Amino acid sequence: MVSAPNPLHVRDSMKTITTEELRAKLERGDDFRLVMAFDGWRFRSAHIPGSLGIGSAAAALEVLAFDDEIVVYCTSRDCTASQMLYRALEEAGYERIRRYEEGVHGWQEAGLALEGDRVT
Repeated sequence: MVSAPNPLHVRDSMKTITTEELRAKLERGDDFRLVMAFDGWRFRSAHIPGSLGIGSAAAALEVLAFDDEIVVYCTSRDCTASQMLYRALEEAGYERIRRYEEGVHGWQEAGLALEGDRVT
């Protein structure tokens, strides 16, 4: 019987980016793809400006190039959608991936602007 990987270990092995690093990349206009691991209403509700809303690994593979620098995120540190998308991209051969663990909630808590239908 194969046991499931420890979610904390899986998360710990991912390359990450901090709020400050991500903010600086956006302000400088760095060439990278910022991907919220949701599409549809969740993406339209609230996302970090400049993001793409991609809700599946299959959709990501159609849109993202292997040489793209990619930052994935979802709603919060505990949200697994970005973790799953990160792993799917990694397994497909993408190498320049990082995860913004804090997600939409962390971005907003840092006082940074969001876009979307439910942003006040």
